[in-house]
Amino acid sequence: QALGHATHLGDVLRLTWLHLYQTVPHDIAASLLVTDAAPTLVIQSPHALSAQVETVVQTVVAQEFNQSSGQQIEASQIKTHRIHSKDDARQSIIKNLGTTLTAPIVMDNQNVGLLLVATQQKNHFNEEHQQLLTIVANQAAETIGRLQSLIAAEHKRLESVIAHLSSGVVMLDADKIIAMANKVAKKILEHLTPAQIGEQPTYLGEYPINQILSENTQGTPFTVTSTQTA
Repeated sequence: QALGHATHLGDVLRLTWLHLYQTVPHDIAASLLVTDAAPTLVIQSPHALSAQVETVVQTVVAQEFNQSSGQQIEASQIKTHRIHSKDDARQSIIKNLGTTLTAPIVMDNQNVGLLLVATQQKNHFNEEHQQLLTIVANQAAETIGRLQSLIAAEHKRLESVIAHLSSGVVMLDADKIIAMANKVAKKILEHLTPAQIGEQPTYLGEYPINQILSENTQGTPFTVTSTQTA
């Protein structure tokens, strides 16, 4: 029920892991999401993990996803985020995994991710655990699908708003890729960068994009002049 009311992906992951721990006891939980951006893996554990164990989790997730989806991703392509517990330093380090269990996250008959749980004990999981993990994965898929629909609707609404503004408006995503630009902004960008929507500009005029963003955290104006000649 809580998953059905989640409005942020972070909440979905947090509630999924909470439900997982209550239904399928484990030492490590991980979730893989494969979208248009790079595959993203989030690993959560109350224990500290060795680098070897994190590598094993990445490898298992990539292999299981490829097998269940028919797609091909490499472990090296996956962006991995580790959620650290504040008690990590006091916990024993997990150096080996005994058992892993996975379930695909399927939306509209397409595999978009994977849930994984693992323990240090061998032969720990059974068929009931597999069924429970699959149920949680299906619930997560429904919630993620609902969030994606909400985000798509909000994106269209925002596009409509900025399209009618007389000023140029450019929006970048978290990776500094141009996600949106209105008609006025597109004309201005032609003189400042070769980057198009869906691409990452490295410079605007003579200034690196990183410099512009880092020096403009207070919302103060930053003047950029085209380096192109008439």
